[in-house]
Amino acid sequence: MLGSDAFVAKMVPQLKASETVAEIPKRQRRLHRPSLKKLLAKVDSKPARDQTMVRAYLEHAYTLAEIGTEVGLHYATVSRIIKASEVS
Repeated sequence: MLGSDAFVAKMVPQLKASETVAEIPKRQRRLHRPSLKKLLAKVDSKPARDQTMVRAYLEHAYTLAEIGTEVGLHYATVSRIIKASEVS
């Protein structure tokens, strides 16, 4: 989303309200989610990285491929990490 921080802050509530409207494309419904770079910025260990990947997938609806590209792993590896966290 382009604009000042004040503009973005003003738009986030409206975007959140539109998350459940099926006519709005997923890409537009998820504009308010944090970027993967931002989510992974303070990760300093493998367990923290794995936990952040799980959050990115489950809470922010990033795809396995998007997460894998950001962390430098194959999407199948990301899938295994997420699946392993669900068992724990």
